[in-house]
Amino acid sequence: MDQQRLRNQMKQLVTSDKRHRQMLVEVKAQYESTLDLLRSEHEGMLARLEGMQEVLDEDGGDDVVSVDVLESRSRMYERRIELLEKENGRLKEEMVVRLKDKGVPVGALSVAPPDVMRELTRVRVKLSQEERNCRMLKRQVNELQPKAQKFVSSREVAKRTQEKVDVLEKQVRSLQQENQIIRAKSQQWMEWK
Repeated sequence: MDQQRLRNQMKQLVTSDKRHRQMLVEVKAQYESTLDLLRSEHEGMLARLEGMQEVLDEDGGDDVVSVDVLESRSRMYERRIELLEKENGRLKEEMVVRLKDKGVPVGALSVAPPDVMRELTRVRVKLSQEERNCRMLKRQVNELQPKAQKFVSSREVAKRTQEKVDVLEKQVRSLQQENQIIRAKSQQWMEWK
């Protein structure tokens, strides 16, 4: 009778362990997809920043990089990181609640198999790398901001100067036409006398 009870408990423990492992795999998959999303967005942002840097380095570029755009993108990535961290915390809490509902003591979570702990450590390292990359991008945005402002102001000055030149050229043309008309009339007057 005791052996039968022990076998039943053993089967329950094995089944519970399988479910726990499956939950860990699901959490890992969600975490990986989130990190892949962050990584692709980070790479896209780096490419855009490099393109913007090239535009800023060129004096006569046609694209004006807006500092507001850079700041809004930076804020957007910060919000995404915050949301992902909240989602990670929510998933952890959900897993703890599920395990408690199944009767597994919460302390058992820390006694995870070594391969799970290695994977968790690897995911944490990736997350910290992405956060570091995000901070570096913020720093780059802050460094590019004065250049962008200088570029925008010099463009505005050039635009105003060009408008003045256009107005003055029109006035010169008008004066030249008037001068030609006066000369023609003067010549006709001289011939008529």
